[in-house]
Amino acid sequence: MATPSESPTPVAPLTFRHRIGWLGFVLLPLFAIGMGTMNGGAHIQFKDPKSAKPGAGWALMALGLACTVFSLGGILFVWDITIAPATGLITRRRGTLGFSRTATFALSDFNAVLVSRRRAFSNSSTLTRFHVSLIGPNYRSVYLTEYSLADQALTKAREASACTGLPVIDRTREE
Repeated sequence: MATPSESPTPVAPLTFRHRIGWLGFVLLPLFAIGMGTMNGGAHIQFKDPKSAKPGAGWALMALGLACTVFSLGGILFVWDITIAPATGLITRRRGTLGFSRTATFALSDFNAVLVSRRRAFSNSSTLTRFHVSLIGPNYRSVYLTEYSLADQALTKAREASACTGLPVIDRTREE
């Protein structure tokens, strides 16, 4: 019988869940505009067809449907990454509106947890984000998450490192 010091303790799977977040505040009004445009198009097409040119109602309904589907797809977008050390697999699932795509990677394909600084420039400002990803040979990588503060990204990278047993590479201070 193995003693507790000889048997490794199982590590629980680590899941990163990404949702639309604050962008939903932009997409909800777009959803309402799309519904209103479809309603207006239906009114023109079916209740008062003589008030507009032929096909105007159909065009408004198509525009409203496009706005509604686009905003609903954005609101319901999911991106989940699960690291399961017990099985040695990393599963990435992306999907929206009932469509999803799943990719599975072997944990043995990666050799480190990387925290890197990414910058986006504009005329008036610079946006800095800190990405956490798993990297392997031949520049293979799997994005895990990102933060606006380096300390938050490093904390999450250490959590992923504890789950996977991979070392953390800190590139937050490199220019």
